[in-house]
Amino acid sequence: MAQPLEKNIEFEQFTACQTPLVSTGTRSRVSLGEVDGLPVVRKIAGSELSIEALTTLASIVPDYRKSLIEAGLHLPGNLSVRVCNGLELIDEYIEGKDIEVMIRMQDPDTQQTWIGMIKQLCDANDGTNQSTAMIDAKPANFIMSGDILFYVDLFPP
Repeated sequence: MAQPLEKNIEFEQFTACQTPLVSTGTRSRVSLGEVDGLPVVRKIAGSELSIEALTTLASIVPDYRKSLIEAGLHLPGNLSVRVCNGLELIDEYIEGKDIEVMIRMQDPDTQQTWIGMIKQLCDANDGTNQSTAMIDAKPANFIMSGDILFYVDLFPP
């Protein structure tokens, strides 16, 4: 299971690769690459926002990630958050099955995966563990890696 990484990296450490991703953001630029030999995903969103708004968003990312973890969601490790032509996040790449792709391919494991996802989301708000985490719970934002469901859309709402 991925452990939260707290490692600020310089852009020069990110090496892009040509491997296409099956799913990419609709309002963000997403690229696959490496940092120190670790496969990572670089996402940039919010290019239409002011520098002040982007700076505010960058400052709340750690608390947002913490709220997601406290809600019981599994997240990829984060290596970097910075403002550059938008809000840039560099996160650990999670190898696995994209739930949206599984649905389109009518994968037989999809029903079990969805049940697990719904249970995980319900457990986060079961009355004893009220969560304030806000997520975009669409299938493309979840990756099944082994038997762990990861939430991978980590831009604050």
